[in-house]
Amino acid sequence: MLTVIAIIGVIASILIPTISKIRATSQRTHCASNLRQIGIGINLYANEHEGVLPGGLNEGQNGLYKGESSGSLAAFIAPYVDGTLYKSGVSLKNELFVCPSWEALRVSGVCYAMNMRVPIDGGDTWIEPFGRATGSKKPIRLYQISDPLPNVPAIYEVDRKNIKANGGPIGQSATWDPVHGNVRNVLYFDGSVRTENVD
Repeated sequence: MLTVIAIIGVIASILIPTISKIRATSQRTHCASNLRQIGIGINLYANEHEGVLPGGLNEGQNGLYKGESSGSLAAFIAPYVDGTLYKSGVSLKNELFVCPSWEALRVSGVCYAMNMRVPIDGGDTWIEPFGRATGSKKPIRLYQISDPLPNVPAIYEVDRKNIKANGGPIGQSATWDPVHGNVRNVLYFDGSVRTENVD
């Protein structure tokens, strides 16, 4: 009897870490898929609006919106990713903007941040591609980004170690460490998503 219990204990000690790794990989892949769908929505929006990116936007994105004036990317791309259009007086949430690893940790707040500073002309000049929700800056046309689009991040995962992505108040609700361990998912302006090592 003790031998059977010992064998079950050994098997459990092997299986539990393996299952945890599989779950983490699944969540990271789901997060990358969400970002890829967001990228498709951004590009479809730009295609229908003479190349103009959606905006003005807030830096932090959590998927909550009450129309395009809310500064939420979800409001602008809703017709392209899930078909849910804003109705007057109704708050909506697009689950694409919630990383499953954040849900698993029960973290509230913002898990994605827009890249609000893109270098042009060799890096000496910066533009804000999505404009500002305050209206102080208007969104630009996609072709105005002079670097090749596969080299320019559009959306980052937010954590307190990723200062360049969140540099402001949105970082206050972020996790201390990246939710995917030693990597983050990043959406680029060409629509590709890469899992990048944390430096």
